[in-house]
Amino acid sequence: INTSSEHMSTEWYDQLRNTHINFSPIVAIQNNNMFDVPEHVNCVKDLEEMKAKFPMREILYEGELKMPFYSRFMLIGRP
Repeated sequence: INTSSEHMSTEWYDQLRNTHINFSPIVAIQNNNMFDVPEHVNCVKDLEEMKAKFPMREILYEGELKMPFYSRFMLIGRP
């Protein structure tokens, strides 16, 4: 579970996807489009960009929560 992927690179996800261990985890990832926050080094503009940044072979849930000044995006699935 990563509820703040906008604060880090995608390296953690790439390592998870490229592991040679035979397992199939379910991951939950959240991100947002608050580009003006200096600590947000990896925001996405929308859900489509998030799916491209965190590709999954099976998406179990995708959604967007529209807030007054930004949107929060969530993906749940198998990398």
